[in-house]
Amino acid sequence: MARILARTGMPYLTSESGLAPQAMRDLQAAADSGWLDIDDPHTAVAMAGGALLGVLHLLETRPDLDAERVTDQLAARLLCMFGLPRAEAQEIATRPLPRLSAT
Repeated sequence: MARILARTGMPYLTSESGLAPQAMRDLQAAADSGWLDIDDPHTAVAMAGGALLGVLHLLETRPDLDAERVTDQLAARLLCMFGLPRAEAQEIATRPLPRLSAT
């Protein structure tokens, strides 16, 4: 899946379906609550999605990299870009991911 996204992912950033509308909704909610500093959710999705696609490409071409470390760095830097202090962003980005239900 990551390989497909890295090669064909740009249209997904502006898609009317899929993850883009959900990401815009979530980013707008975070901005409305004052948690993140986002001027426009469309631009925020493009910035975050573009960074994600770049990191997916990097991991695809550099298998020697530690994917967990690189993706934690991406998450922390994106949170900083959207206004969180670095220490808080780092703490959030390195938290264990929640377990998904099997339903």
